[in-house]
Amino acid sequence: MKDDNEQLQVEFHSSANAVFFALLTSFEQAIKGLNRQSEEYKFQQVKEAHIHSLKKQLENAATQLMQQHRLNEQDKTLSQNLQHHIQQYLHQFVQKTRDV
Repeated sequence: MKDDNEQLQVEFHSSANAVFFALLTSFEQAIKGLNRQSEEYKFQQVKEAHIHSLKKQLENAATQLMQQHRLNEQDKTLSQNLQHHIQQYLHQFVQKTRDV
């Protein structure tokens, strides 16, 4: 069963990476014309909207994966791991958007 959880996490990362990079590109396009000195509030609004969207999409992907494999004997461990991965993706997004 441990191998099953590892495979499911690989599957999650595959879809999570696609979502992450698509939203990062979207964010970069959305702030392209912003002057951070005079429009910091707009920058923060765009950033928060993208973070919220990333979180929702990753949570939906995790929920869908859990539902597809609800007979998994180690579902609590898988759920905890997926939640940890979601937090890592959110942290990474915040880090990448900090230096834009």
